Amino acid sequence: MKRNLIVMMTLIAMVSLMTVAGCGSKEGSSGSTINPATLETRPVNEIKAEADKMNEQQLRDAAGVYKKALSAKEAEVTKMFNELNQVSATEKLGPKAQNLTQNVESLGKSAKALTERLRIYVDKLKAMKADTTGLEP
Repeated sequence: MKRNLIVMMTLIAMVSLMTVAGCGSKEGSSGSTINPATLETRPVNEIKAEADKMNEQQLRDAAGVYKKALSAKEAEVTKMFNELNQVSATEKLGPKAQNLTQNVESLGKSAKALTERLRIYVDKLKAMKADTTGLEP
């Protein structure tokens, strides 16, 4: 029972986090040199150095890429949360529920990494006194 409570609280926290992270939208911008496949794994120091050399539009474009990635994670968490809600009470401790829980935890780590990297671009925009509406993590 305690594990079920922990699983449910984790899922609720993740959905809440992803909902907040997904608020607002950024119109798609092309021309970004950021590889979407490496968004979560790019070294923070590399991103900071890159951001220092960017102009306002480049920072907005980069932040938009990260914002879209966070929105995608939100959709995945919502899907898994719905699947977990469909698991019967007797199967809550079974392999399907455990697999869903592990996936949600993995998505949480991924969202945290994306948010950390997004914040670098947003903070740089704030330092330029630029509008960050729709880009906040």
